[in-house]
Amino acid sequence: MTRQGPPDFAIRRRIHFIFSRAARRFKGDERLWMQWIDFAERRKADKRLERIYGRALAVLPHSVPLWTRAAAWEFEARSNASAARRLLQRALRANRGSRELWLAYFRFELIFAERVQRRRSALGLDGGAGAADGDDVAAGSMADGEEAGGEDDGEDDGEDGGGLEVGDEDEDEDGGAAGLALAPMTDVEGAEGGELGGGSAATSAVARYVYESAVAAMPEDVELRLGCLRACGEVEAGAPIQAAIETSLRDSFGESAAVALALASLPLDRCAAEPEWGSAHAAALRAALQSLDASLA
Repeated sequence: MTRQGPPDFAIRRRIHFIFSRAARRFKGDERLWMQWIDFAERRKADKRLERIYGRALAVLPHSVPLWTRAAAWEFEARSNASAARRLLQRALRANRGSRELWLAYFRFELIFAERVQRRRSALGLDGGAGAADGDDVAAGSMADGEEAGGEDDGEDDGEDGGGLEVGDEDEDEDGGAAGLALAPMTDVEGAEGGELGGGSAATSAVARYVYESAVAAMPEDVELRLGCLRACGEVEAGAPIQAAIETSLRDSFGESAAVALALASLPLDRCAAEPEWGSAHAAALRAALQSLDASLA
């Protein structure tokens, strides 16, 4: 591993300074912000990234790629599910008509539910009376706040908080953002509460609530519902709500031939990666025919 000394630190700091000045001059340039984020991520400058994301989202609150990338960074790179959830909720407040954001939030809750379920299985908690508590399902994460060791720019003083904050663009270039609090959606927080029991159906309850909220916000968007249905097929935790989504599609768009074909093709799409015909393909074909029968009934 190449040892980094003061000259490397000075070069990195100068690059950040150039990006900062450019972003101040061209605030609305989404590609510029993304390039700065790319550089900071390659250097694993997590504390610097908090400030970059905060500034970028403050000046580009309608940039869906920025919101989804910030949430993915919190969830995947920092294992901070609570912060990722708050970011996605805030993004939806600013962009309630964004199909991409609703799908991202739905997938996030499915993946989080699956991780919680796996954790319970590993701990032998499945089916027990105390299989779940509200904090584990709702706001906790497997390792909230844990970070992989990365580059420290030297100017990153202080402790990490509970996730990045969307701050004021007019902050000092090397200072911390006086961030805006990210209040959770009250209804979602209620759905996440301690009344959830153990099992995959319980841990998927929040994802189901997100789906219902998305449908309420965009009732005529067929692709949104189909996207949620496809996401259920990709994640084991989606199985308990898959049938409910199919029913809602048939109830709302029962006369649509496109919806009937899309529902019938889903089982076959899941077998597309397997080149040779087998029992899985036969089962998928039967499921497709049953789906067509249900649509025509």
